[in-house]
Amino acid sequence: MIQKFPLFLLCFLSVFSLAKAQQTLGKIPSGKVLSVAFTQYRHLKSIPTPLTSIGTLKLLPQRGLIWNTKKPFPNTLVMTKKGLFQQRDGDLIPLTKGPQSTFIFDLLSKVLEGDFQNSLDAFEIENIPSKEAQWAVQLTPKDQQLKEMLRTIDIYGTTQTSLVIIHRSNGDYDEIHFENHKIMDEKKALNSQEIGWLYDK
Repeated sequence: MIQKFPLFLLCFLSVFSLAKAQQTLGKIPSGKVLSVAFTQYRHLKSIPTPLTSIGTLKLLPQRGLIWNTKKPFPNTLVMTKKGLFQQRDGDLIPLTKGPQSTFIFDLLSKVLEGDFQNSLDAFEIENIPSKEAQWAVQLTPKDQQLKEMLRTIDIYGTTQTSLVIIHRSNGDYDEIHFENHKIMDEKKALNSQEIGWLYDK
């Protein structure tokens, strides 16, 4: 019994952390779009200062995510159930990228829309300290192939996800800060082109 207690306690804390995050996060109502501003800092071992990107994203649950980088270089990525695309001259061009990119975008979508319980089966979950957020969890991949790409993903939040830190296996890591969360009507949040991207792909 004594030997089993630490394992039981660990399992309890993992479930408690996930439950706290799931209960605290606000889910996006049906037919609504989450609009968020983001600042991404990419820390590369070969570069002394982080690469900074600023932009906005729009998330329509069950349909897709539009990731619009404004600085330093304008770029729009669109993720739907059919894959990851890059906007070019108004058209969406399929991106030939490894599964890591699509996986991370899909995970971000689930986390931002408050759907923790349906997106974290591939990870071990651990509660981590946080001074600024109501809850914080660290995700460690279970699958060996995923471990070769990702070491951990740290997620912080209150009623919305505020920070995601992606630690890559090569030592590089990304900090993505989210702010100005807005829940908007679909027709107000998306223009006709964006609606076409999310519904046609």
